[in-house]
Amino acid sequence: MSGYELLYLIPSTKTQEEAQNIIQQVNQILSKHKAKVLHHDIWSRSKLAYPIKKAEHCFYVLCYFEADDSVPAKVKQGLLLISDILRNVIIKHKHLEPQIKRFVEKQEPIKRTYGKAGKAIKPKPVVFHGLDAPAPAIVKEEKSPERAEIKQIDKETSIKELDKKLEDILGEEIEL
Repeated sequence: MSGYELLYLIPSTKTQEEAQNIIQQVNQILSKHKAKVLHHDIWSRSKLAYPIKKAEHCFYVLCYFEADDSVPAKVKQGLLLISDILRNVIIKHKHLEPQIKRFVEKQEPIKRTYGKAGKAIKPKPVVFHGLDAPAPAIVKEEKSPERAEIKQIDKETSIKELDKKLEDILGEEIEL
């Protein structure tokens, strides 16, 4: 017997009781094919990256079971018959104990970002200067068609220039 991990998605439009009924249906499919269920529970409720069958949120249900090598294909066919399951995947594991332990203890997987060389890199912190901090305005001033030069303008002078232009525009009569 080999160890398997089954992950499937149920739309969150279903109530908790309806989700438990779907879990019972999956348990019946597994027991029908003589699979030994080690752990089967709702992992989390989360927003999907993109809608699946018009569902934007779903329950992630995780199941660990042991079975013969021919059983996962039969289980997958049985899961296709349950219309409330949006997606499913079955993964074969050599050692299920660490996976089950992580799931039961609700440990989150370690998220790392990798650079081009394959080394883990730390994400750069986002710096917020607040609303009171003066931020220099950047304006492109073209001196020649080939080259554009970036010039920093003091915030107060740019506001004065805008006020002057606004007065010029509003001072003129509007023709209809």
